[in-house]
Amino acid sequence: MWKVAAIGAVLAAAVWAAAAGAAHVKATMTSSSGKETVRFENNDSSAYTQFMVASTDSPKITGATGAECLVSSKLYTTGGKRHTDYAARCRKDLGPGKSFDLTVTTKGAGRLEAYVLVDGSFTPVKS
Repeated sequence: MWKVAAIGAVLAAAVWAAAAGAAHVKATMTSSSGKETVRFENNDSSAYTQFMVASTDSPKITGATGAECLVSSKLYTTGGKRHTDYAARCRKDLGPGKSFDLTVTTKGAGRLEAYVLVDGSFTPVKS
């Protein structure tokens, strides 16, 4: 019986920790001829300073404007298949209740994902 209670306590602590580290930042994406505009909105009481827009294989991210950004790519192989991760990692002070637009230049079709840095890890942002 004590094992069940201990497991329940560990799970409760994990859920609480995950909720505590969750950012209340929203990303809205709009497309227009090779450009994707991502609006990051901070609905949290904390400020955030690092954001990322990324894709795997396609679309290829070739540039970014609207913040201080570094565009990069990384090749890797998994299951015998080659892949490329593309990312625009950006620094911008985003205080509570504020928003900013990040425009990413892309080649090809595909899905972009938005992230915010929370407690040292990039966390997916809700769209």
